[in-house]
Amino acid sequence: MTAFFHVRPSRRFIISAFVFTVFIWLFYLAVIARHNNQGHLMIPVDDGFHNVTLFNEADPMKDIKVLALRELVSERNLQAIKRLKDLSNIKVFRYVMVVQVHDRKTYIKAMLESLAGLRNIRDALVIFSHDVVDEEIDSLPFTVSKSFETVQIYFPHSLQLHPDRFPGTCPEDCPDRVGKAEATKRRCLFHDHPDTYGNYRTPRLTQVKHHWWWKVRKTFRASKSYIDDSGRRNMSLKKKFSNFPTSF
Repeated sequence: MTAFFHVRPSRRFIISAFVFTVFIWLFYLAVIARHNNQGHLMIPVDDGFHNVTLFNEADPMKDIKVLALRELVSERNLQAIKRLKDLSNIKVFRYVMVVQVHDRKTYIKAMLESLAGLRNIRDALVIFSHDVVDEEIDSLPFTVSKSFETVQIYFPHSLQLHPDRFPGTCPEDCPDRVGKAEATKRRCLFHDHPDTYGNYRTPRLTQVKHHWWWKVRKTFRASKSYIDDSGRRNMSLKKKFSNFPTSF
């Protein structure tokens, strides 16, 4: 330590800067390792936890933003369960309506207006399942909150939360219409397993199906656990369609 103070000031500054940089980098690696090894961000997926591998040397800030979004989604899904429990203690719903939401705000606004005009809508619980975290979209259901009760849940395996890895777009994925011969030549992921029509996975399309199955399983299990099912009707709605006042 004494020898360090005998080094010229300019060299001492360079050494100090280097040590500080190494310390910051090691701290970042420790944060990433903790998230990857201890519960993988603790995003609940029904019976376990979703395993993620997250490390982007080209843009580490992107990883941090994605981590923050995942934790936000996890927290909001826990809040949704709490809200379901609270609602079940004060009201019995005859209808549970589930809406799968992406990012088309015009469609969502039109659907909300039509829902507010339904007869007996006060007997319904409407669950909105999102695959995009967007504050403006998230706030839309509150515009009709006086007409009926709402709960919002968030698909934890969306492209937004997995931008560089499955189920999002992985750099090693085969292009969807590349053809098996070319895919085999490129040795891209799952080149031996195209679909029935010879195409490969398109993440933005498969997300819709993955979200649909997750939404159905999640909402049916939740409604069975927290909502009285005597005489209850479950309905799945598409955001593109309006509803007649007599739909019930």
